[in-house]
Amino acid sequence: MRRLYTALFYLLLPFILLRLVIRNRHNSEVKGRILERLGFYHQKISAPTLWLHAVSYGESVAAEPLIKSLRQHYPSLQILVTTMTATGALRVQTTWKSDEKVTHLFVPYDIPYALKRFLKHFQPKLIVLMETEMWPNLLHYAGIEQIPVLIANARLSAKSLAGYQRIEGFIAPFLQNIKTVAAQSELDAKHFEALGINKQRITITGNLKFDIEIPTILLNQGKALRTKLPHSHVLVAASTHSNEEEQLLEVFGRLRQDYPDMLLVLVPRHPYRFDEVAGICQRLGYQIARRSRKELPDINTNVFLGDSMGELYLYYSLADVAFVGGSLIPVGGHNLLEPAGAKVPIVTGPHLFNFSAISGLLTEHGSLFVADDSETLYQILKTLFKDERQREISGEQGLEVIKKNQGATSNHLAAIQALVPSL
Repeated sequence: MRRLYTALFYLLLPFILLRLVIRNRHNSEVKGRILERLGFYHQKISAPTLWLHAVSYGESVAAEPLIKSLRQHYPSLQILVTTMTATGALRVQTTWKSDEKVTHLFVPYDIPYALKRFLKHFQPKLIVLMETEMWPNLLHYAGIEQIPVLIANARLSAKSLAGYQRIEGFIAPFLQNIKTVAAQSELDAKHFEALGINKQRITITGNLKFDIEIPTILLNQGKALRTKLPHSHVLVAASTHSNEEEQLLEVFGRLRQDYPDMLLVLVPRHPYRFDEVAGICQRLGYQIARRSRKELPDINTNVFLGDSMGELYLYYSLADVAFVGGSLIPVGGHNLLEPAGAKVPIVTGPHLFNFSAISGLLTEHGSLFVADDSETLYQILKTLFKDERQREISGEQGLEVIKKNQGATSNHLAAIQALVPSL
């Protein structure tokens, strides 16, 4: 079965590369580093190396507390952080640009010749895969090379478990090469056990995403910017996707009938969609200002387009209420803890399967409000904008949830030390 999977991957590879080029046609760095995805790297590393794979932006953010802890405990360790997406790459490069012991690479595709080149070139002592990145050939060759694999911040929803169980015969041999699963919760641990991973290899460590360091500099910059806005009501909609912006703009149009001076700060998830979203706003008749052009919203501005990277906390600190995207459509949601860290009440759509535990905690404590559809979204937002005290309480409760659930970083470090004592 693995050979069939590999053959299909090889057949699809030209189309995968073509799609990569098309989607990143305006991103010269991504296009210029395509060879990395095929296992060609020019970096030379002589120090002991740990490979950490964080597929996208969210996983890159979640990995930051662990990387920082590893740097403190193992100052000579070289950490290779791979991502699949350009947004993840930018986050890693921006966060660790001054640390020569943390290097970003694009992950090699899950094909034998690319993976074997990578492993031979860097010879990692340990592979840390964030959340659910369990690729068959990666796990296969890690086993051949006897490199221990740890699944960090591991989560497995009931839906994903059912999907994996349908191909249980295919994945079972690869799962044996996972030495430790650091599960976010007891439920995740049970799901990994049901998948066939020995209970002795599973430890419950908590969720690394709670161990975030809230960047007060960005929050203060955002608060200073808010004082310059001629709008007394600000809705921030962040990490939005295609088919969400239109729904949000329709709801925003209705809210402006109640609050004519309202400003929508719209932050698309993917940089390649910035111009597209600007066009959508203008086509619907909204006056926009763009962060990338250093344009400051004036009284005639309806939408402030957050077309920049690494400034989510700044945008959230502008908000009276924050909407987190990837939730009105079945993407599974995005990081809810960033607006919680900014002490902002949070609203989402119903599709939160990637953040079920976190969303449950935030909802239970009154800091998250889930809308099933556009009408419900309008009603929730209208209610929140009407009640300043409720917004204050919701924001405070969100920050309290973060503080009460921290500690996963030290648990992960202990799991790594037990797995590779001589790292």
